[in-house]
Amino acid sequence: MKKYPFTFIILILLIMSSCLTESDPEQNLVREIILEKVTNDTLLANQLHVEIPGLLDVFCLEDVTLLRTRDPENIFYILDKYSHDIIGAYGRKGNGPTDFLYPRNFTPVDSGSLWITDMGLKRIYHVDVANKESRNSKNLILSTINFKDDESEDSYVIDKNKTFGIINSVRDSTVFFLKDFTSDNQAITFNFLTFGLPRGYNEFTVDQKLQYAQKSTAIKPDRSKMVLAHYFSPYISVISTDGTSQHTISIKQLDRNKKVNRKTFERSLYTIFEGVTVTDNYIYVVYNDQLNEEVAEISKPIEILVFDWALNPIRRFFVNEYVLRIGVSLDDKFLIGIDYTSEEVFKYQLP
Repeated sequence: MKKYPFTFIILILLIMSSCLTESDPEQNLVREIILEKVTNDTLLANQLHVEIPGLLDVFCLEDVTLLRTRDPENIFYILDKYSHDIIGAYGRKGNGPTDFLYPRNFTPVDSGSLWITDMGLKRIYHVDVANKESRNSKNLILSTINFKDDESEDSYVIDKNKTFGIINSVRDSTVFFLKDFTSDNQAITFNFLTFGLPRGYNEFTVDQKLQYAQKSTAIKPDRSKMVLAHYFSPYISVISTDGTSQHTISIKQLDRNKKVNRKTFERSLYTIFEGVTVTDNYIYVVYNDQLNEEVAEISKPIEILVFDWALNPIRRFFVNEYVLRIGVSLDDKFLIGIDYTSEEVFKYQLP
């Protein structure tokens, strides 16, 4: 040791560094966001005169807005971007070539068409919503592709030949896959640490564990990245669709009801992230700090958190309506929200 003092010191430092890394594997992966420090504002609603029963989802393209009704009807209504009049409709539940079962994921192809992934029928539809002639004839589906990812929880088209999505979620990570669905090649899979489970998770019931695994996802319009927000966990992640990079943040909980202590809070399934929508510039996450109904009523207002694609917080918006599903115009100028409790549709101008 006396002969090689410098080498010995370096060795000790390397061991200490290794021990520190092993003791906290998330320290370089997860950044905590404290919402109280994010610039906030309140968005004022303009109610749209849209009377469609059973509304569930909304998606904005360049010139039109799509509204989808709940399962099992699965009817898509096309609204003019400016007048918000209904200018077309298509879809129904079934197994036919133009039917839907569980349409979940929307991916824009260009200014007037999009891919819709049906996780029930394992089918991808290329739908044209801008062409007035096809809209009048209700023949909006340009083509369909069948895929075989029977075990996938979520799937998005990233180009004409490849699909990207989630196979499953395990205790501390989510397994993503990238596959060429025009061939029988095995999917490329990769794991990322995307969320952590709360203390007491092992004591949850099976139903609670299944609920905890629910998530909301959206893909960037250029299909280079996907965002994942867990409903019952304060984690949001951005994953590159080639599996090369990741950002993960955690949102510090806002415990508004002092009757709920930390242990109870972590062992209860509180809804945190209700939905997510994206543009080329930003990620918009619906945040509902909902307390246990036995302790308090559903908290209002709903919050919409805005991040850039590196998950840096940009703004924090409050809305007084119970909008749990939102769509944002591609130019980030306005937001369309659906109020679950009243099935009303609202428009908000973004600053």
